[in-house]
Amino acid sequence: DYKADQHQKVVIMTSEGFIKQYEFNKLNNNINLIKSHLISASGITCGCQVQIVEQFAASKKYFSGDIFACASNQNDIYLFNMNKGSCITEFYAHDDYVTSMLYNDDKLVTASDDQTIKIWELRKPIVGEQRTTNLDFPTTIFDHKAQILCMDIRKSEKSPQYLVSLDSSGLILVRNIKWDVLKIEYTLKIDSLS
Repeated sequence: DYKADQHQKVVIMTSEGFIKQYEFNKLNNNINLIKSHLISASGITCGCQVQIVEQFAASKKYFSGDIFACASNQNDIYLFNMNKGSCITEFYAHDDYVTSMLYNDDKLVTASDDQTIKIWELRKPIVGEQRTTNLDFPTTIFDHKAQILCMDIRKSEKSPQYLVSLDSSGLILVRNIKWDVLKIEYTLKIDSLS
């Protein structure tokens, strides 16, 4: 008998370029490979799950389900549908390795060794809007002067959302996320990353 509370699905992305979905059975502690797909022969540097259930603006395809964004070692981003085993779209993202990626409010946020953070709009434009998807024209942030190592979004019901990023020089930037304005609220410096 399959019971959802006894089974858990886990997705991993490998440096060999595969995205793999496993199922963990809590009753007998078995882990079984369900699906495995080669995304990029050059390897995957990072990825995240994306919650989109409407038409994707760039590809004119409808999709829902287990969608994952993956970054290749060649600096491309792939949006991949695990249910169908197919790539929805791919696009060139950065001029160096993509080091971190997250999804929030219909936006994919990527950071890179090229010292930039980019915000990609993944929802389709509203009918009548005079703009295109920003897969061609992402919002690019140039605040860091060293390779960006990681980033995260901090959420709170009582306070604003914050985008926090750390670069290899030890600089931490905390931005208030109002998606039209990404104002730096705090700057911190760590003397040593070790």
